[in-house]
Amino acid sequence: MPDVAPSALVRASIAALLLPLGYALSIAARTGLADVYAESAKSYLQTKRDASEVLTRDEWQALYGSLTRALALAPGDPDNLSELGRLHRILLEANDLDAGEISRYGDAGAGYYQAALALRPTWPWDWGNLALVKYQQYQDTSAVYQDALVRAVAFRAHQLLAPSSATRS
Repeated sequence: MPDVAPSALVRASIAALLLPLGYALSIAARTGLADVYAESAKSYLQTKRDASEVLTRDEWQALYGSLTRALALAPGDPDNLSELGRLHRILLEANDLDAGEISRYGDAGAGYYQAALALRPTWPWDWGNLALVKYQQYQDTSAVYQDALVRAVAFRAHQLLAPSSATRS
C-alpha cells in the first residue's frame, strides 16, 4: 500500500489550526507563571501586614522583583499593578522621608494604581488607594486626589447597593 502524504492544503490547514492553539498555550503558561510570582509575593505581604510587621529593605526589594516579573509575564493584570502600587505606598509610611522620596515613591505608587484603574475603572479600592497616595504626598487639594476620593466612595456605594457585583479579593 503506497504512503500518501497529506496535500499542501491539508498541511497548511493543520498549521493554521495549531498556530492559535500554540499561542493560547503560551499565554496560559505565561499567566500561570505570573501567578506563581505574584501569589507568593501577595501572600508574604499580607502575612507581614497581618502580623503588623514592617518590611525590611531586602524584603521590599524581593517582593518588588517578584511582582515586576509577574507584571512582565502578564502585563494586563490589574491585581499585579495594584500590588505594586501598594508596595510603593508602604514606602510612603516611613517617618523620615524627604520631599524627593515622597515625590518619587508617591508618583510610582500613583502610576501603578492609575494603570490598574485604566483596566478596571470601577474598582473602589484602587481609587481609595490612589487618593491615599496623593494625600500622603500632601496633594490633597489636587484634582487627582479629589476625583479619586469621589470615585472611591461612589463605586463602593454602588457595590454595597448591588450585592451581585465583584467583591474585594
